[in-house]
Amino acid sequence: MTRKLQTAHILAAILACLYLVAIVGNWYRIKYVLKPVITLLIAYPTFQKPYLYISLGLIFSTIGDVFLMFPREDMFIPGLLSFLVAHILYTVSFKAPLRLSWTAIPLTIFSGIMLYKLQPGVAREDVAVQLGVAVYVIAITTMA
Repeated sequence: MTRKLQTAHILAAILACLYLVAIVGNWYRIKYVLKPVITLLIAYPTFQKPYLYISLGLIFSTIGDVFLMFPREDMFIPGLLSFLVAHILYTVSFKAPLRLSWTAIPLTIFSGIMLYKLQPGVAREDVAVQLGVAVYVIAITTMA
């Protein structure tokens, strides 16, 4: 393990402990600073060719977290899109060939059930949210 990687991991672990304290103490401002910083610290040392897509995924996840920190409804779609891009990048980073297997059947059924269960709450939202949630569930299922 390189010194840069080790330092980033130690710092991320310390900040993660502080983040847990901030959650318990309801220290929102500290939480809002620590969460993205921790994720970026995890991404930083791996920002090199073999792990580039994972690092980019972590950056888009951080952007999604920041969007969802704002207590405004108009930030949900940008947050969802950021997480969608992150999941696509994670899926690409795995470089596994797409193939159907027996495990895909229960995962697809489970995803369908989840979409069905989410439908009553999502149906009250506009079409962009409904479509975004459906695409996001598909993206998460594809990662599996």
